[in-house]
Amino acid sequence: MKNIFMRTKSLIIGLALTLTRLHAVAQAEPAAALAGARSFTTPTAVAAQSTYTAAMKAARLKYSAELEQAVKAALTAGDLDDANSITATREKITADSVPATAGPFKTSQANEARAHYETAVTTAQRQYGRDLQPALKQAMTAANLAESNEINSELKTLVALLASTTPAIAPPPIGQSTQKARGLEIVRYRRHPSQSSGDGYNGYVSIADLGKPIGAPHTIKSLSSWTKNVDENAVVSGFIKIEKTGTYEFRTDSGFDRNELVINGQIVCKFRDGVNKEGSIELSAGLTPVTSIGFATHTAETRIQWKPPGQPDWSAIPNELLSH
Repeated sequence: MKNIFMRTKSLIIGLALTLTRLHAVAQAEPAAALAGARSFTTPTAVAAQSTYTAAMKAARLKYSAELEQAVKAALTAGDLDDANSITATREKITADSVPATAGPFKTSQANEARAHYETAVTTAQRQYGRDLQPALKQAMTAANLAESNEINSELKTLVALLASTTPAIAPPPIGQSTQKARGLEIVRYRRHPSQSSGDGYNGYVSIADLGKPIGAPHTIKSLSSWTKNVDENAVVSGFIKIEKTGTYEFRTDSGFDRNELVINGQIVCKFRDGVNKEGSIELSAGLTPVTSIGFATHTAETRIQWKPPGQPDWSAIPNELLSH
């Protein structure tokens, strides 16, 4: 009996110690599961984090507003339990609680809001990862080991966050090139309900609201001229290899100028800002993220030209500079 008592006592003590250690780890490392919580010193990384934080905040605010309307829909349908569930999720969003998503809900409006939010979060995380890759290269070039490891840890966190919802490409080990394959990746989407002709129609839709892609992504060779079905939206993304630091000018053209060009996280050519209206951006040498969006109706081909520093005339962007 004494031996049994001693073994039981040891098991209880061991279990208590294990739970204490687990609790300590959970308390000490809550930020490990999050992205955007680390401190950077490299300007490019700081800017990337600021853009990501702003995108996440905007996504939460929109989700909260859509859930507020969903609560009313649930109450109108007489479903008090679902209304309470939606409200609880909205309170977590307001408090920046993680995980911020919940459900599935019974109310279709709430499920649609949840889908919009998850898409926005995934888009923000992917863009954050793209923006951090040139920052990692800069930190490595500056021989800043601590900053390089910090940025690389953030990239690994993003991979872990994306892994449960979408296929993710792991960030390259420090010291290796981020170039994966020649060309850019194009993803197609169906026409959005708001893009039907009528009062107030203009055709613009946020990437986060495009919905589910049509089929699998595929590779295209050119950014200077790419095509899609006129009744579909499409997003082309990847990297441009910038060979010389300086001011780069871009201009775009498409059917009724229904396209948008984003370079290094900055909108350089806005939707319907004028055919071939020039936009400029300061770029550093290295791989720079690029996204071109062509919108449904009237636009089948999007044309993009650039003028690198020191180049007097507009020209096509060389295909050999593109990767994804």
